[in-house]
Amino acid sequence: MPKPLLPPKKPPVPRAKEQSPPPPNIAINDLIGSDFTSILQVFRSPDSVQSNALSVVWTYSPPGCTLQLFFYPDIQTAKFHLLKYDLKNTAGEMLGIGDPCMQGVLTLRSRGAALP
Repeated sequence: MPKPLLPPKKPPVPRAKEQSPPPPNIAINDLIGSDFTSILQVFRSPDSVQSNALSVVWTYSPPGCTLQLFFYPDIQTAKFHLLKYDLKNTAGEMLGIGDPCMQGVLTLRSRGAALP
């Protein structure tokens, strides 16, 4: 018995390139007091983390600048919160938060950032 003829398979339809939404417009001063989880909802995971008894420093190093976030523990709860930040170019000069270099740090949580 001959095999039934099947219709030819359709070639896959190429998807339009998915564009990620632009990073949110962040007022980093509004994040002062936030904990690790809240920061990771706005920023990608840090490139490096330095911990000691008194602080935790997250460092982001996209091309052209360095952003450091300084977390200190609440005395009563021992839970760490963002207290200050430092954004500098490669020459060590302070940059404004609106600097394009900051775009290398901002991201949406969808990248699956994990707690350090």
